[in-house]
Amino acid sequence: MFTIYDKKYFIIITLTLLYLTISLACDPAAYRLINIFGFTMGSSGLIFSVLYTILDMLTRVAGRKLVYFLILVFHLCDLLFSYIIFN
Repeated sequence: MFTIYDKKYFIIITLTLLYLTISLACDPAAYRLINIFGFTMGSSGLIFSVLYTILDMLTRVAGRKLVYFLILVFHLCDLLFSYIIFN
């Protein structure tokens, strides 16, 4: 059985991995153009807007101190991913 704390960490880990997956999916999607109701835009714009909602949920569940650390880790992972993909 899960305790209250185990459920909390499960939610934090799930949201963190979801955020990282969406963030890394935005890099290659930036070059893919889509047409919505006559407007042409990068497809990453639709995906990227979900990240703010996930960060807000993470802040409410985990607290600001942990989220600041996670944002730093997200940016380092994004930098590494971009370096590997585009070089």
